[in-house]
Amino acid sequence: MGQGTIGLGKHLRGQTEHCILAVKGKPKLKLTNQSTLLRAPRREHSRKPDEFYKLVDEICEGPKLDYFGRESREGWIVYGTNHVQANDPKPEKLEKTKISAGP
Repeated sequence: MGQGTIGLGKHLRGQTEHCILAVKGKPKLKLTNQSTLLRAPRREHSRKPDEFYKLVDEICEGPKLDYFGRESREGWIVYGTNHVQANDPKPEKLEKTKISAGP
């Protein structure tokens, strides 16, 4: 949620979004002193901020999974019913797209 935006709640009204960063196996970590607080402008419903992707790219090497993702990113496997290819003039609903991380 954006700064100053208050969400719904019975006892407390939330002003945060939560994200799970999970690992499988023994990933190579490049950065290990990152805070869990990420400030970024609010985007449309369920779209993660670009700052989140930058953070994960700075922390982890290798392929990454974006579940409920909305757009293709190099080095990321994207799952999501609202996913669209970059530069696609007619967004279509896709189930899975994998973009190569390079050589």
